[in-house]
Amino acid sequence: MASSLLLMMMDPPIANSVSLGSSQNSPPSPSSGTLPPESVKFLYMSLHRVDNLVRQYHNLRALSNIQASTLAHLSSRLSALAHSSMAPSTRTIDYDNVLCPPRLSLADRMSISLKENIERATKELNTHLQEMELLSLAVDDTLISLCDLVNRSEVYSVDLERGVRHVQHTYFNLVAEVRGPSMIRNI
Repeated sequence: MASSLLLMMMDPPIANSVSLGSSQNSPPSPSSGTLPPESVKFLYMSLHRVDNLVRQYHNLRALSNIQASTLAHLSSRLSALAHSSMAPSTRTIDYDNVLCPPRLSLADRMSISLKENIERATKELNTHLQEMELLSLAVDDTLISLCDLVNRSEVYSVDLERGVRHVQHTYFNLVAEVRGPSMIRNI
């Protein structure tokens, strides 16, 4: 499935020369050889970039899981406060009233503290999720750049094919993780 998508993205001469899964003993193309040094450098820089992006993605995923756990804990504490005997003593506080500063009860202070912590955890979680989305888009951009290199290349290279396969596999794993395994079938 994933290799057929890559083949659809390639030009017909290159796609015919790339034998993904064929068991023929003949060389893939009469123009097989080594890539120019610039292409080799671009390939390895792209692979290094993808590995760094995936590492950052997993770090952000761990941080977002921590924030989600914190948010769930704070939410349960706020719910417990709302259903406690102290709930009737909480009130809406007018902070802008200079003449009558608020006298805060224990329930008021607890609810303010929980609200501030929930807002901070929500903001951090949202930031982590946005950064994760940007990292998956960066992996997508790298895959497109490598496919463009395959299309422009006049020489077949096993290293280039392996690099594209690696980035493609990494990208589809990220997509499956972000959107769920059922969404990847629709691509």
